[in-house]
Amino acid sequence: MKKIVLSITSVLMVLTMLAACGKSVVTDINVKEVYQKITESVTMPKETVELVADDLTDYYGIEADKVEDFVAVQDACGYKDEIVIIKAVDDASATEIADLLNKHIDYQKDSMKNYDPAQFSILGTSEVISNGSYVAMFISADQSKMADIYNGFFK
Repeated sequence: MKKIVLSITSVLMVLTMLAACGKSVVTDINVKEVYQKITESVTMPKETVELVADDLTDYYGIEADKVEDFVAVQDACGYKDEIVIIKAVDDASATEIADLLNKHIDYQKDSMKNYDPAQFSILGTSEVISNGSYVAMFISADQSKMADIYNGFFK
């Protein structure tokens, strides 16, 4: 009998420790708060343009019915710095959006290859980051810092 009680107690202790050590994952974030935190932490271009829903379709091929909330900002010249943070309506839409944003980066790389080598280099470090139904794309010399801030909201 002692062995059974000891075994059950041991199992419960291990399960409690595992639960305490597990990460809590944030499942609902405000994309505008993420953008605000990024702009407080990195130097942004002096002139930026905030995109509207129609621009998501025009620039990236993202249909409005796939998006629950978003913030998308470009520098005024339209090709150097871009921040796109999207909450998709579901995980399947997020996957589709991530594919479209990756295609955008690839297109920009092809365009900048011979036109602007410095921007081509920045595009080489740019990436699309997915977290459940959230998708982000950062094209910037500060891409790494932006990604760290974004990922911090999911810890």
